Amino acid sequence: MIEAVLFDLDATLLENDLDRFIRTYMRSLSLSLAQLMPPEEFIRYLWGATSKMAENVDPKVTNEDAFRDAFDELSPRPLAELEPAINRFYAHEFGKLIGCTRRKPAARSIVKTVVAQGRSVVVATNPVFPLTAIAQRMEWAGVADLPFSLVTAYENMHFTKPHGAYYQEIADLIGVPAERCLMVGDDLKLDRPATEIGMCFYWISDNGAGDAMQGSLEDLHALILNGFLD
Repeated sequence: MIEAVLFDLDATLLENDLDRFIRTYMRSLSLSLAQLMPPEEFIRYLWGATSKMAENVDPKVTNEDAFRDAFDELSPRPLAELEPAINRFYAHEFGKLIGCTRRKPAARSIVKTVVAQGRSVVVATNPVFPLTAIAQRMEWAGVADLPFSLVTAYENMHFTKPHGAYYQEIADLIGVPAERCLMVGDDLKLDRPATEIGMCFYWISDNGAGDAMQGSLEDLHALILNGFLD
């Protein structure tokens, strides 16, 4: 029996072309810091620090701390000096990126169904963003007020996708054995590695055939209503 369902966010609970979204995000954030650092330099340091963060496998170092350390190694200006402007960006500008996304009608209903069945639900998005950026995207998806047991973010996680340790950390945090968890996501490279630690995996996909269970979010919701998780 499945006791917990882990939902990816972008392109799973929220319609989001990540390539377009990341380009728009990078441009907007870098321009908001233009008085402090040339945009092209900031983007270079941001990408470099994000890559270093993704390589972190130290269970004592949060993704946030790994990012901060890497950024400070690369940049002549420490992240702490940029943070007030970054915080203002998330408070006042990040919300404008909603135009890159669309709400999925099935997202709220499937999460509510899983909760109503007495199971834990997790937003298992790649924790490379601060919680505020994830919380706002949850608002755009129409699920922010639902009772998630955990929302992964760079402040509270010590690994990123596709490390199996990321999925194991989720299982440990919510107190559910990995084999009783279902990971739901659209990206085989990032989300299917949940199976490496024994989780089940459902691939959100409308095209092609894979070696995993697959279908739309609506398809999965119909399965769950018919006892799929029992």
